Amino acid sequence: MLTIRMIVVTFVGLYTARIVFAQLGEESYGIFAVIGGIIAFMGFLTTSISGATSRFITFEVGKGDEIEIRKVFNSSLMIHVSLAVLVVIVGETVGLDLLNNVLKLPLHRMVAANAVYQITVISTAITIMQYPFEALVMAYERMHVYSYLELLSVALKLLIVYLMEISNFDKLITYSFLLLCVSILIAILYRAYCHRHFACCQVLFPLKNEHIKRMLKFSSIDLYGNGVVTAKEQGMMYAVNYFFGTVYNAGTSIAWTINGMLVAITQTGTIVYTPQIIKQYSQGNLEAMQKAMGNSLKFTLTAMAIVSVPIVVEAETFIKLWLGAVPTYGVELFRIITLQSFFPVINNVLNNAIHATGNIKRLTYINGSLFMGVPLTTLLVFYLGGGILWATGMDIIFLIIIIGSAFSIVHRLIPTLDLKGLFRILTVTFIIILVSLLPIVFIHRTLEAGILRLIYEAFTYFTFVGVLSWFFLFSKDERFYIIGKSRDIFSPLPRFLWRALR
Repeated sequence: MLTIRMIVVTFVGLYTARIVFAQLGEESYGIFAVIGGIIAFMGFLTTSISGATSRFITFEVGKGDEIEIRKVFNSSLMIHVSLAVLVVIVGETVGLDLLNNVLKLPLHRMVAANAVYQITVISTAITIMQYPFEALVMAYERMHVYSYLELLSVALKLLIVYLMEISNFDKLITYSFLLLCVSILIAILYRAYCHRHFACCQVLFPLKNEHIKRMLKFSSIDLYGNGVVTAKEQGMMYAVNYFFGTVYNAGTSIAWTINGMLVAITQTGTIVYTPQIIKQYSQGNLEAMQKAMGNSLKFTLTAMAIVSVPIVVEAETFIKLWLGAVPTYGVELFRIITLQSFFPVINNVLNNAIHATGNIKRLTYINGSLFMGVPLTTLLVFYLGGGILWATGMDIIFLIIIIGSAFSIVHRLIPTLDLKGLFRILTVTFIIILVSLLPIVFIHRTLEAGILRLIYEAFTYFTFVGVLSWFFLFSKDERFYIIGKSRDIFSPLPRFLWRALR
């Protein structure tokens, strides 16, 4: 279900992004990206609390104590409601001042920008209050529910594209308002499902202060690290806006949009294995935890390579076919950002293991400080007259250092884990990804540019990665499992065809 959901989300997302870009234009699209960045910049508070919510709910679900699950859920719900109120207050003061007095937005679009900003603040508050319910669904591994709701969200966004085309009102405001309506509906459905299927959703009064204190302590420690990561991610958008203007923001946003959709289709491994990593640790089963970490790494990285590498090679052709026009620096930024996106996959798996222990001080303060180097380096490069590409490329260097630090922290907190085994999986995976690149480089140099060359390269790369992974990456048990599942799926097919032909 997750795979079907991700494939549909990716293809529909590519289509809707193209129409939205065409409808809004490069200037309005850049404005929308900058406004979203303001809210996202305040989102480090949300990230910290959400991380604590997910960790504590999943940990208690793993232990199977229904009373504790209910206490943790109710505590997290109260915290998220309070956080939503805080985000609205900060958004209507600091954020509003930043929008109108600091950022360089076109004067003739300020009314629309302010309207979109207000809509975005409301949508953010709704999303924050929804997260405890979503975390509950993921902790119980009800992946089909998550998939259905995400597919519904995608279908509604297709409807938004149609409504934008027939609307005579301001396209930017229309797009933002309709996205708000989708957020409200999805939030209602999450709440309805959880109240129907999980007894822990019953509100308890009075709430237990010890659970609120534990979660707030965990999230406050995580606050510094998430704040720096948010500054790193959104600081690039602000720096580009300050030094180059909204037109370059559009190119950056398009590059992140394509990359985000390609990464999303590969996230089955991350979504499936994150609850398992935390649950296995809560039960003291470190061997199963290690296996979940290794599987998450190899399946996610190979899937990401299969999806993204051929498009990186044919980036200019792909973007032209998709958008019809290539935004400024869109191709170059997309290639660098996609290369960079392999490293957070590794970092996220290691972070999940660290969060499972509940001891996140070293992760927050050491790696958070390392992340701080990215926006500082970016500003320095721009100030000295450097281009966008140099600043984006510096990110990769810092990510490699951060991953090394994360390995060291995991070894200190869980010394019995076989980190050499995880490193061996990473080494073999990246060798397979790089070796499989050789035949598509040959195809790229032999055939003329176009959709046919992209198809040839994608099929060839998929074949080589699949074959090499089968022999050198998958274990014997995994190969037997895949063969058995393939028989279950495809064995009825010949009988069905025989009956159909008769």
